[in-house]
Amino acid sequence: REGRKSPSSNRQSESRNEGEDVKLDGLRKMARDEEKARSMLNRFLRMRAEESGEMLQGRRPHLAALCYDVDEAQKWRRQIVREITRKVAEIQNPGLGVERLREINDTINKRIRELRHWDRRIKDLGGPDLSGSAKPLVENAATIVGTGGGRNAYYYFGAARELPGVKELLQEAKDQAEEELSRLNDNSAALYRVIDADYYGLFEDENFPELAELERSAEKESRASWIREWEEKQARMN
Repeated sequence: REGRKSPSSNRQSESRNEGEDVKLDGLRKMARDEEKARSMLNRFLRMRAEESGEMLQGRRPHLAALCYDVDEAQKWRRQIVREITRKVAEIQNPGLGVERLREINDTINKRIRELRHWDRRIKDLGGPDLSGSAKPLVENAATIVGTGGGRNAYYYFGAARELPGVKELLQEAKDQAEEELSRLNDNSAALYRVIDADYYGLFEDENFPELAELERSAEKESRASWIREWEEKQARMN
């Protein structure tokens, strides 16, 4: 009868549902296996930390992977941010001397790298993604040498930018960046010089006369239809 599914249709639906269930079971098993592997790794790292004495109360682990609590990880991250802030303020004093300025600048860069590790660890533990929150603190106060804010970048802060050799290095990096920007601008200008109306398809009708004829015919028919409608409307009003 109408509205009743055939047995073959029911079998296909059941088969499809079984296939989806199998797929979901497979995904759940993969998730469980991954969680189990991560749990085993965490237990192993914790055991190593306890054996080496790294789990002393109140002491920040030298590896972010040795922290297993997201709240505690965020606490250590806040501590690193405070250390960076203090060092950035301290390095503004040019009277500290060359060696001390270099030492402070190196320490800040080490803390920045450490901060990235804690950001990743917090995210791995299910916490928020904080990777971009400290970026203004660092980049607004520093001159960067290297590949942007990546792993190979090195930051110069405060009076460290005026150290012997550093000023020349920063000027060289600035000149290279300006040269690259100028080259990109020249390439863009050259590209726009060769772009004409044909690039935007304004003259394509010349290559397809049949299409142009169809468009003219459709336009003529549309105009005639609009005129008929307007005349009929005027006739009803009179």
